[in-house]
Amino acid sequence: MSIEVAYPRLELIVACDQALGIGKNGTLPWSLPSEFAYFLRMTQNCQNTGGKVHVSIFGRANWESIAKTIGSMDNNPWKDTISFILSRSMTNQALPKDVYVCSSFQEIIDHLHKPEIKERVDRVWVHGGVSVYKEALGSPHFYRLYKTVIDATYPADVFFPRIDETRLTLVHDPDVLQGVQRENGVDFQVFVFQSTGVNPLA
Repeated sequence: MSIEVAYPRLELIVACDQALGIGKNGTLPWSLPSEFAYFLRMTQNCQNTGGKVHVSIFGRANWESIAKTIGSMDNNPWKDTISFILSRSMTNQALPKDVYVCSSFQEIIDHLHKPEIKERVDRVWVHGGVSVYKEALGSPHFYRLYKTVIDATYPADVFFPRIDETRLTLVHDPDVLQGVQRENGVDFQVFVFQSTGVNPLA
């Protein structure tokens, strides 16, 4: 069973190994270029949306890691998006256009309801880290989880929150990589889960 989720509908995207590992020393523990290309395509490109843009929500450490990997913190590394950074230590000073710092998850939700922001928004993607994922999963605005499961285990120091997948509905999305993929000798598969209105955090 799925339910209608009120704006802003939060869509989480993550890749994890068999032990739910998602990061090591601020970087990905694996090298899967095709999975990363899919991740960028889903969260950056905004086609046929009437000029609207994606929103991306990051924790501070996650934002800094992305900025190092993709671009400079002096420029918005997430192309054509509105980005929110959840942090109590950063400020809005010297941030690129369409990048905002908020001190609470609710502040981000409130900001997304501002008419000048809402009218521009197509989809809202949550990129992590762990505390941001937990906030989103427990939110009444949680809509979908796009979860890439890698059939291996890597050294990791950051882990995706444990969830009860029986509280979610597995759905089909034609835009994701379909079936088991194999790259660099490693299998992985994308699963899309949709909210049933029950908090999935285990």
